[in-house]
Formats: sequence, structure tokens, C-alpha cells
Amino acid sequence: VNPMLAAAVLLFFFKQKTAYEIGVRLVGSVMCIRDRDTQDSYMDLWYKNHKSAWHNGYGPAVATNFHDRYQEDVDLMKQIGLQCYRTSLNWARFLTDYENVVVDEEYAAYFEKMIDACRAAGVEPMICLEHYELPGELFTKYGGWGSKHVVDLFVRYAAGGFSGVGCQVGFLLFITVCGCRR
Repeated sequence: VNPMLAAAVLLFFFKQKTAYEIGVRLVGSVMCIRDRDTQDSYMDLWYKNHKSAWHNGYGPAVATNFHDRYQEDVDLMKQIGLQCYRTSLNWARFLTDYENVVVDEEYAAYFEKMIDACRAAGVEPMICLEHYELPGELFTKYGGWGSKHVVDLFVRYAAGGFSGVGCQVGFLLFITVCGCRR
């Protein structure tokens, strides 16, 4: 796909949106709407505590809302000829109990539907297991990635994510960005 043509098509579809809004819509489900406050990522916590730091006050749930609009976005991906799409499983949402690796079956079912929609549109999903979605509970309780315990919990989560979602996709990334707090 010609990148300039793709950009022109994006601008046509989103002509009332800013470039920022276009970008966050198609980046992925990184910060999709959560069903439970107990499943906050550390980005959700950052937003709750520092709303003014976000562009026009858009928070994680408002900025992307891929969770509720994924079919519309997948249709747009197909229209502009995207062949691959990187998104995240979202550790904070995929599990309801991070210590015991208990999968949120409702979120897992949503994610499988999203993968199926991408495949039906000829778009190959690339799934990342961690992209700014460290569970807020683990960030608050253990200090985030600086804790060996959090790393061990990630390994357990990754094994669960790989055995579930990883078997359904051709591309699985483990970490694209991580942050450490000292």
C-alpha cells in the first residue's frame, strides 16, 4: 500500500478528527475501556491522578475505545488495504487475579472476536503481551518492573497468554515498551 494514499484515505475517513485522534484510534486496543476498576493499568492510574497531562484531557477509555468500535476500525483497515495490525492483549484486562493467573473469560472472548474480525478482513493481527499495560495493582504494590516478583508474574501471564491467544496468531511479541521506577 502506498503510504501517502493510505494517509489520504485516513484523512478522508477521519476528516473531522485531529491527527492525534486518528493515531490513537488505529494504534490498537492498548487502552480499551475496562469493565472493572480493579483492572486498571498503570496508565489508567496515571490518567486518574494527572488528567491535565493528557491531550485535551482525553483519557485511556476516551482516546481509543477500540473495545466497543473494533469492527468499525477493522472495516477501515480493510478499506485502506492494511495487511497487518499490532495490538495488545492487555495484561491488566486479561487477568482478574494477577497473582494466581486467573483469566477474565469475558475479555478473552472479546479478544478472540477481535482476532476473528481481523482475519475475516484479511488483516493479520500481531499481538503484544505488554505495551504500557502493567496492572496498576502490581505497580502500586510492588513498584512495577523493578520488582523480580512482577517479572515472575509477567512470565506466568505470558505463558497463559501464549497458550490462549498466541496459538491463534502468527505474530506474538512479548514486550514492546516497559518502564522501570527506581
